[in-house]
Amino acid sequence: MKKYTHKSLLFKFLFAFGIVVAALIIHGCRKDHTINVPKLDEATEQAKSWYEATYPASTGSSGNLVTQSTDDEFNSNQHIKPDWQHSKKYKRGNKDVIELPVDPSTKFNSTLRDRATNRIPYDKNNSRSYFLLFNDGKKYSAYIMTVIADASYLKGDTSKLKNNTFNHNDPDFTGLVLYFTPKGKYVLVYGYKNGQRLAPSTSNHNTKQTQSVSDSNLKPQTQIVVCIDWYLQRWENGVLVSEHYVFTTCETYGDEGGDGGSGGTTPP
Repeated sequence: MKKYTHKSLLFKFLFAFGIVVAALIIHGCRKDHTINVPKLDEATEQAKSWYEATYPASTGSSGNLVTQSTDDEFNSNQHIKPDWQHSKKYKRGNKDVIELPVDPSTKFNSTLRDRATNRIPYDKNNSRSYFLLFNDGKKYSAYIMTVIADASYLKGDTSKLKNNTFNHNDPDFTGLVLYFTPKGKYVLVYGYKNGQRLAPSTSNHNTKQTQSVSDSNLKPQTQIVVCIDWYLQRWENGVLVSEHYVFTTCETYGDEGGDGGSGGTTPP
């Protein structure tokens, strides 16, 4: 019969005890690293259920969100998603509004380009997008709002972008606010200069010459209308994923119309 000394028994006991303690520590560490996601309030939870059922996100075989070539409308819900944990709720008119930033897992930027001259008046990093969900008590609707700020307003401080939302604009905000459906359909654009909203841009795009008569003098006068077609670029994690036409700005030059201001150099 094999005999065990007191030392060997004590060693076996301590070894077994050490294994049990190590297992408990590992299990405890795993529990400590579990991410507890805060529960959404009822209104946000209902809005989330509606949005995800109405605009389901497709995934490719690799599990990444599907990509999209330029010149197509940008189907936003296939690239970005709302950050449901940071929603803001308020009322506008007779509608409840839920405003949400873009989930930070994707770095999402937008800018405009004059394709004819390859001119880009705004830095893509000077942009910020939001999801807007409206509920009138009967049904929901959703939009993507994109704020593109002018460098003269930011003065190098991109943190000021968060001050301009659907519910508020800085009194000195200069730039653009564009609206789209989650599937990429362009809705409208507003331009701001020093906090004042400008008149909507025209949708005509051509260059023409006209003649007019001043008083009793039959002196021909020439007006030239210069128009620029603006294309919106979307950038995802530093990669251009979409570019398509959104609107046109026009400026009038000539004796009758004066110098036409800025000549359409900055939209709108």
